[in-house]
Amino acid sequence: MWINQLNYANLSFLVVDDAPSMRGVLRDMLRQNNAQVVELRTNGDEAIEALRLRAFDVVLCDDDLGDGRNGQQVLEEAKARGWVGPACAWLMLCSEKSAEMIAGVMEYQPDGYLLKPFKVSDLQARLQKIMPKKIALVDIDQALRAKDYQQALTLCDGRLAAAKTPNLELLRIKCNIHIAMDEPSHAKLVYEQIIGRSKAPWAKVGLAKLLYREGDYAAAKAVLQTCMSDSPSFVEAYDWMAKVLLKEQRMEEAEEILARAVKLSPNSPTRQAMLGEVAMKGGHTELAEKAFRKSVNVGKYSISRTADAYLGLARSASANGRLGDALQALTDVGREFDEPAVQLKAQVAKGIAYQENGQADKALDVARTLATLVEEGTLSTDAATTADLADLLITSGGKTERTLALQVVEGLVRDNHDNQAMVGRLQAVMEARDLGDVGRSLIEKTRQEAIDLMSRGALLAREGRYSEAVDWMRQAKAALPGNARVLFNAVAVMLAYLEKLGHDDAVLEEARVTLASAVHLAPDDERAASLAERLHHLMSSV
Repeated sequence: MWINQLNYANLSFLVVDDAPSMRGVLRDMLRQNNAQVVELRTNGDEAIEALRLRAFDVVLCDDDLGDGRNGQQVLEEAKARGWVGPACAWLMLCSEKSAEMIAGVMEYQPDGYLLKPFKVSDLQARLQKIMPKKIALVDIDQALRAKDYQQALTLCDGRLAAAKTPNLELLRIKCNIHIAMDEPSHAKLVYEQIIGRSKAPWAKVGLAKLLYREGDYAAAKAVLQTCMSDSPSFVEAYDWMAKVLLKEQRMEEAEEILARAVKLSPNSPTRQAMLGEVAMKGGHTELAEKAFRKSVNVGKYSISRTADAYLGLARSASANGRLGDALQALTDVGREFDEPAVQLKAQVAKGIAYQENGQADKALDVARTLATLVEEGTLSTDAATTADLADLLITSGGKTERTLALQVVEGLVRDNHDNQAMVGRLQAVMEARDLGDVGRSLIEKTRQEAIDLMSRGALLAREGRYSEAVDWMRQAKAALPGNARVLFNAVAVMLAYLEKLGHDDAVLEEARVTLASAVHLAPDDERAASLAERLHHLMSSV
């Protein structure tokens, strides 16, 4: 037996390769060494189905699986869906070696890769090194699959206490558990412990994410700079550095960082779409179109695929005067994403594309169709699309559409009263259409109403009138259900009520539901992490 330390009869193997000869070779290698469970799959779809149905101990997966998902996308989806845990050994099988290939493969963090053709001894050496560590994590993996995070944490702590030297993989798992348990401050301490002993880039990026979510952008930036200096090929650090720079309104630097990142690893649909958005905002529409097109192409079979990449491609192609390409992208997004919200976004984008490319009659037709939705009260979409709709109704519509546009603007400002960029854009559109005075009056009145509703609750809480403060914030929530800032403030008031006056099941549950709604509206808001931790502490103390 060529790996006599391991009992292959107790391990399950999944082999994924589109070449029958390679599947046969790998099957024979494993069965010659007493492997009893060896499942063979020919493509990405079959691999996803196999991983959905059972947990494997070892996956040997070809990177290039022909049409459909590639090996990287199979691993990405399997991890995202929780089908591959810390006890599973994943080896990627590759036919070429290049900086781009290695960066792309390693971005999804398999346990290693083998270049074809490889010898039996090559596979032997990899599994000999990997499997003892993986087998030691089986009980932790089982606890994680059962979402018994406390048991998984207890197991990690026991192993760490018994270890003679720090075990980075256990520490990494421990960080992920704390994050899953809404305990970012605990995860932060572990990340800092790791960074003090190691240059592990994943720990630096993990810490930077937590600092970013706390709103400490300067600290996040410092950690990411160190990571990029020590580990220049760890591409995720570039993504988060770009996010920090965007928070600092340093658009050109963010675009430059993302451009460097896509050179290192160009096949991430998320990264390409992010570059497209930044380039579009910076007025670099040709670069934006190129990035969005790449995102659409490489993301076709990825779990990271989004409708926004198609919509971004339509916007950038339209801005570049390629109306046909824009309309094709909108046709594609309608076919690929059969969701009402996406269909609405596509309609708005189509109207703007017609308007930008001199087809006023078609733009008016789209504006009138959308105006009907406004009148019926069936319009439901995100703030950015609503702003685009207001722009379209004001710019392309007639008197009726402009009147409805003012209703849209009022609702948009009510829910985003502190978004200066959006408010400024709406004002500029109305100025261009001789609605400047009306717009200023409407915006200021609506903003002040939102501020007054929100501020009253905070004032009552500062005065110690917590019950009244909670009641007032309930009124504010009812009046402004789409205003993330109001919702976050409502949660803060409710938590203060609970911390000062003691446990109340109804208020605790209301705080939980309200926080979930606020995070849905503004997932990157720096208040989310601290409020979640306070809420978690209160729920744990019950």
